[in-house]
Amino acid sequence: MNYNNPERHDSTMVMRTICAIVFCIFSLIYLYFYQADIIAVAQHVLSGGKTVYNKTVGTVIITAVLMLLQMGVFSITGLRHKSHFLTYVPSMFALLFITDISSDFNRSHSFGWWWVALPVSLVVYALLVIAARRYQSYERADDSRHDLFFSRIVGINLFMMALMIFTVGCLTNSDKEFHARARMEQMMKAGDWMGAMTVAQRQTANTPKLTMLRAYGLSKLGKMGEKFFEHEVTGGSDAILPSGEDVRMVIYPTVNLYKYLGAVPGRPMSNITYLNILVKTGKGKAPVKDYLLCAYLMDKNLDAFANEIGKYYAIDNTLPKHYKEALVLYSHLRSDPIVVYKDNVIEQDYKDMRDLQRKYTDPVLRRSFIRKSYVNTYWYYYLYGSTNT
Repeated sequence: MNYNNPERHDSTMVMRTICAIVFCIFSLIYLYFYQADIIAVAQHVLSGGKTVYNKTVGTVIITAVLMLLQMGVFSITGLRHKSHFLTYVPSMFALLFITDISSDFNRSHSFGWWWVALPVSLVVYALLVIAARRYQSYERADDSRHDLFFSRIVGINLFMMALMIFTVGCLTNSDKEFHARARMEQMMKAGDWMGAMTVAQRQTANTPKLTMLRAYGLSKLGKMGEKFFEHEVTGGSDAILPSGEDVRMVIYPTVNLYKYLGAVPGRPMSNITYLNILVKTGKGKAPVKDYLLCAYLMDKNLDAFANEIGKYYAIDNTLPKHYKEALVLYSHLRSDPIVVYKDNVIEQDYKDMRDLQRKYTDPVLRRSFIRKSYVNTYWYYYLYGSTNT
C-alpha cells in the first residue's frame, strides 16, 4: 500500500476548499443583495417582458453554474498550488459580464467594451495559465498539518481572490439611482407600494425618474398631497408622468399607470395637457385630481393651482398638508387672491420661515438654514426646487 500518495496527503485541499467557500459566499451575497435588481431589468428587456427574474432561484443557479465552470477549468489546468486562484478567473469574469448592465439598458444594449476586453482577456489568461503550469512543476506543496489554514499557499490565493472580488465590485454597475428604480418597479409590479416608497425615501438622489415613481407610489397610497414634497423633487410637471425616454418605467408596465389615471394618451403631449384633457373629457379617474394639482405646484403655477383646487377639495382644515402650504404661500404672494385660506399653525410656520429669510443676508447661508427646517415643505421647493430636467 502506498502511504505516500500525494493525493491522499495533498495539503492544498484545504486551500481549495477555502477558496470555494469564499467564492460561493461572495457570489450569493453579490447576486442576491446587490445585483438582483439590475439582472431583473436585463432579463425583462431581453425577454421582451415575457419572463420574470426570481432572485433566489437565479442566485443559486448562477452560483452553481459558475462553480461548475471553475471545476471544469481546474480539471483542465490542474492549478492546485499558489496559482489556484486562476481557476476562478473565468467565473469572476462571467460574473462581471452578466452584471455589467448599463443604466440605459432598456434603450440600447450592446457588448460595448467587451468586444475588446473579452478576446484580450482570454489571450492574457491563457498565457498566465501556461506560465503557472510551468512554475507549478517546481513548487513544493506545503503539507505541514499544523499550518494548513495559515500557510503561504492559502494566504496568496485568498489575497488574489480578494483582489478579484474588489475588481468585480469596482467594474460593475454601481449606479444607486438605477438600482433603486429597478427595485421600486419590481415592488410596484408585485403590489408592494409601501415597500417601494421605503426604497424611495432612502435615496438622496434627486432625479425626474425617481420623482415620477414617487408620485405614482404616493398616489396609490393616497398620500400625494400630504407627502409628495417631503422629499426633494425635480423636473417640473414633465417628470410627474413617464412622458419620454428619460422618464419612463422599464419593468412595471407603463400602460398600467395611464389606465390608473383614466386613459392612455393617443399622441405625444405635455403632462399638463394630458391631465387637463382627462378632466375635461370626463375620462379621468379619482387620482387625476392630485396629479393635476401637484403638476401645477411642480411648475410653481400657484394661480392655476388656486383656480383648480376648489373643484376637488373643500377649502378647510381637511386639506392635505402641501395644499395648505401652497394656499398660504399664494395668499401672501397675491394682493387679490381668488382663494383665501387661513390656518393659524401654517401661518405661524410661514411667518417663522420668512423671519429666517430676513435674518440671513448671505444666500448660501440662508438656503442652508431654511433647508434644515423646511426641506419637507412645499415652500422650500417653491423657493429652491428645480422645474427643469
